[in-house]
Amino acid sequence: MITAEHLEYQNGPDADYDWAETYFLPIPVPEHNILAHVYVVVRPVLGVMTNDIYFYGSMTDSRSQLLHYNVRNQLPAPERWSLIDSPMGLRIEATKPPREYRIDYVGPDGNEIHVDWIGLHEPFDIHDPAMSPNAGGTEEERAAKSSSGEAYKGHYDMTGRITGTIKVQGKEFPVDSIERMDRSWGKRPESVRPMNSINATFGEDLAFHFRAPRDAQAPARQRTEITHGYVIDKGEFVALSHGSFEATRFGIMLLTLDCEVTDVRGRTYRLHAMPNVGAPWTAYPANITWNGMMKWVYGERVGYGVVMENNLISDHTTRFGVWPTDMPQVIRA
Repeated sequence: MITAEHLEYQNGPDADYDWAETYFLPIPVPEHNILAHVYVVVRPVLGVMTNDIYFYGSMTDSRSQLLHYNVRNQLPAPERWSLIDSPMGLRIEATKPPREYRIDYVGPDGNEIHVDWIGLHEPFDIHDPAMSPNAGGTEEERAAKSSSGEAYKGHYDMTGRITGTIKVQGKEFPVDSIERMDRSWGKRPESVRPMNSINATFGEDLAFHFRAPRDAQAPARQRTEITHGYVIDKGEFVALSHGSFEATRFGIMLLTLDCEVTDVRGRTYRLHAMPNVGAPWTAYPANITWNGMMKWVYGERVGYGVVMENNLISDHTTRFGVWPTDMPQVIRA
């Protein structure tokens, strides 16, 4: 169970320099096909912080085509996790922890964020068996089932309503959307395991979140089993018992998802996602992550949702690295 205490640092006396505390806060503006995301990593033992601000407006394989990119490493860590006031112009306050947050950012070139984030449900603790039927019984089982190993010693997801405004290159857009945020803490070196975090929103009455570890060596279109997830169905929060998805990709670009998930009541949902906006995201030196806002279809309903697919660069260099003696190639499967 997540409480207000989890909005402060969770590192104990045995934590070393690899210990990290993180926020991922996406801010969709689906009616304008714009996505912003805020990512924070603090290493409290080292006393340093990283801030990532990305604004997306297209499908691209290059960060140079983002609408806004502002990343700073080695910033001073805040004294308290519940009030992050960064020298790069980012401020995140847990106003009523653990469900309500205020995010403000004033960056260069007329790019700003001013939103309130209010959770629609209690935070989904992936290690709490009362919330997730797949929670592990021991610390080893919890790490094995987390999708990110010891990096998710603690982790919660929460779908919320986001209201306010963003400015993109001086142009202001109102924000009134629904999406999922997360917070994590644990031992996290400068790499994250291959994994997927998938969200689909069709309104306040119907929204999904589920996650899964990923086998980067698996054949194309191989179905992936989910580990944790939930659905908000007609205002009721219901855990998912199981499910799977099939993906198509072009390089690291995630193109489509065909998903089938079942909740603990036995109700099954079939969802399909297609591209909208997205770009590579390099949150850690050893990783390249595809992050984007996809268009979702469920029956006759059309929605949106932020989808993250994490890749280890070493997996790609092992499979796709080109030697000086290799023939030039344009497309490689």
